[in-house]
Amino acid sequence: MEEGLCESAQMMNEELQWNLSEFHPCDNVDLPLIFMEYLGYYHMRFHRRPKFCKKQVNEAVLTKTNPRNRDMNENHLNEHDEWLMTNNLNVPKYLLSNSETKELVGQILKQTVPHSQLQQTDWDHIIGHEEAKLAIEELAILPMEHPQLFSKCGLQYGTKSILLAGPPGTGKTSLVKCLASKAKFHFMSLSSSSLVSKWRGDSEKLISIVFEVARHNAPTIVFLDEAESILGNRLVNGEHEASKRSKSELLVQLDGMNLDPRQVIFIAATNMPWSLDPGFLRRFIRILEVPLPNQSEREQIISRQFHNVTFKVDVSTLLNKTDGFSGADLVHVCDQIKLKLFRQTVERNRGLSGLKGKQPLNLEPILRNVKRSTNSEWNKKFHDWSEGPT
Repeated sequence: MEEGLCESAQMMNEELQWNLSEFHPCDNVDLPLIFMEYLGYYHMRFHRRPKFCKKQVNEAVLTKTNPRNRDMNENHLNEHDEWLMTNNLNVPKYLLSNSETKELVGQILKQTVPHSQLQQTDWDHIIGHEEAKLAIEELAILPMEHPQLFSKCGLQYGTKSILLAGPPGTGKTSLVKCLASKAKFHFMSLSSSSLVSKWRGDSEKLISIVFEVARHNAPTIVFLDEAESILGNRLVNGEHEASKRSKSELLVQLDGMNLDPRQVIFIAATNMPWSLDPGFLRRFIRILEVPLPNQSEREQIISRQFHNVTFKVDVSTLLNKTDGFSGADLVHVCDQIKLKLFRQTVERNRGLSGLKGKQPLNLEPILRNVKRSTNSEWNKKFHDWSEGPT
């Protein structure tokens, strides 16, 4: 009675014109148990008891009693609304009118960085990848700066989807963040944890809300890191039905995005492009390779890491020993060298006064402890994929 079940049943009987007295549950159906399980599930997920009916309030009486009530009801600010106003982001009202979709919107907003809060970077901060930089600028920045020239060439809305493929630690995420900073895009960083839910149907809703919020805040970059975890091949045996539905929803959103004039760009980064579904590969307008740094680029990375260090480091030996290392691997090696130098100096001088001297260092123990991010098997797979048809 307290939950309003009797009133709800009577209302359903009147609206549907059913005689509920003619229907009886089966012997194996325990209605009180089902009801209690639903109450427990709802309270666990939303931290409140469910409401099965609500009292009809006369708006005229409410306004007459207290004129401020109507404004407070329409402009009530929760934590998400306050965050939106602070960061100048827009969310469709219908997404905030429902408690379930509002919770999903909150999850998406946690992954969104407004362009005003992005760290200001330039292409010069990223060593190498000149072809990828030029291609990204042509695909994303130039259509915004010269829309009329772009349309005269017979192109409609610019490139909407880009795939960055390369070894781990080569700077794929840095390229995307630099693009967002230069072009003043909002940056939505997604991963498998932010798009996958254990509740049925929530994953598809999350994907739909991501692109809806991105369209309302254009220009926006939707960045999916470790894309192989979401965009994997659908023909793999044993894939769960929920995963297939999520991929289908993402494919639909990508198709719709290509026909939308608003500046929303979907960029995915992957270390294993050969494992992606062919349907997603077909929808990427451009697939850009972000390879390992060559010797000249490795020298620039090492020099940048040691430009404020007074110790003597054998750069030539370090270059010869780090062939096949990624940029992140090189930074790790340089950090280990700095830590080793610091440790030796402290042990020798029992203080920080000895840090001004230049001391040679044996690099062999350090290089043996630092492993490369890729191996020969991975390099062979990536080479076969890049040489073969995509």
